[in-house]
Amino acid sequence: EQIAGKYGPAARRRPRAPGADEDARRQMRVLVQGAKDGDESRAKRNLTGADLSGMDVRDLDLSGAMLEGANLDRADLMGANLQGAVLTRASLEQTALFGADLRDANLGDTTLYRTDLGEADLRGATFMKSHLRHVDFGRAKLEGASFLEATFDEALFTLAEAPKLTFYKVDLRRCHFA
Repeated sequence: EQIAGKYGPAARRRPRAPGADEDARRQMRVLVQGAKDGDESRAKRNLTGADLSGMDVRDLDLSGAMLEGANLDRADLMGANLQGAVLTRASLEQTALFGADLRDANLGDTTLYRTDLGEADLRGATFMKSHLRHVDFGRAKLEGASFLEATFDEALFTLAEAPKLTFYKVDLRRCHFA
């Protein structure tokens, strides 16, 4: 409850300045326009090392995107499609991913701090050697997800759907399951 009240729903209600992120959102849409044009090439979705911090890219289709080493701190990706995206070594501090589609995403060696993954679809996602601190997985779909040698410090799994969830070499003592 402490995590959900502090890091979950609060992140979903953060105020937005009208039009503050519109230019950045427009630029982001140009980067992924290939999908809308029928070009599914990953080259058009290469956002390796991109600084997307603080951007509002809700509901954007970033499926299959290469976001390796990207800075997504304080970004709003609620409802975004990140299915199959590569987010290795990315930073997701105070990132809103509520209801996002992260099926089969690679989040290896990723830093997640005060990250809201409530109601996200994380089926088949991989968190190898990831650092998860104050992360909210409330009501997330975690079937087939893997946490391999991941480091946890306060994580909330309230009502998460987690059949066939894999934990390998992790310490879950500071995690909350209900």
